[in-house]
Amino acid sequence: MDTIGKRVREARLRLKMTQSEVAGNFITRNMLSKIENDVAMPSIKTIEYLASVLDQKVSYFLDAYKEESIDKKNKLKELVSKHKYRTIIDMLENEENKMNSNSYIILQKAYIECAKQVHGQESIELYNKAKQMAEQMEYVPREHIIDIKLGTIGLCESNEEYNTLQAEISQEIESFCLSSIDKIIKAEIFLKKDKIKKARELIQDIEVNRLEGFWKGKYYYIRAIFAKEYDENEYLSFLKLSKDYLSDTANEILLLDIYSRLREVYSKRQDFERAYLYSIKENNLLKK
Repeated sequence: MDTIGKRVREARLRLKMTQSEVAGNFITRNMLSKIENDVAMPSIKTIEYLASVLDQKVSYFLDAYKEESIDKKNKLKELVSKHKYRTIIDMLENEENKMNSNSYIILQKAYIECAKQVHGQESIELYNKAKQMAEQMEYVPREHIIDIKLGTIGLCESNEEYNTLQAEISQEIESFCLSSIDKIIKAEIFLKKDKIKKARELIQDIEVNRLEGFWKGKYYYIRAIFAKEYDENEYLSFLKLSKDYLSDTANEILLLDIYSRLREVYSKRQDFERAYLYSIKENNLLKK
């Protein structure tokens, strides 16, 4: 399979450069070695740096990343559909530094589902792994939170601890049962108050396919705000989805913000043709 690491190594060897020469003062030689061996995934800034040093376009490396991501995504999708959770754990446990947010969620689900199938210490260890992941993840599906708490409630050492956890479970279930539109409205309110974590918890379990077009647009806009901090590709993807669903609505204020954000992303990527397109769309809305 063609990977970023393979392309970096091939480009370096074509130029007859050592790893130290390529790494320079931007990254360590050890990190470059990990990238070339597909042990570590480079950030966008690192890819841009490597492209400049190796005399390649950024797209040359990103294309390999897309191919690698699609292959991995399809493989995981197949394993989930077949409930091959042990295989998922074997596949992902050693790749945590290369995983995206979706892979983290899948691995956590695999721990939970395997924990349900075994007993005793093995079950406890799997639930604990899922719990530890929750502390590191950007957001955790609410059903995962409920499953983890249900799975570990038997470990409570006192009645007080048991009652507290039981109350937390009841609260999580109640929140889980809120309507999707209620969750989106409340998430928007939390976003305006910069309460990102609470907003994320509200929308993480929404079944987007059941939403009408307008609410799908709002949902994807909120997801875009979350993605901005950790994945520019997801951020752009969610913005475009939001724009597509909101273009036929009268929500001009939200569309104006989306056009502005799209213009900024494309300007940053030096895709000035698309940046100019969204600048025109902004101006046209402002003239209304």
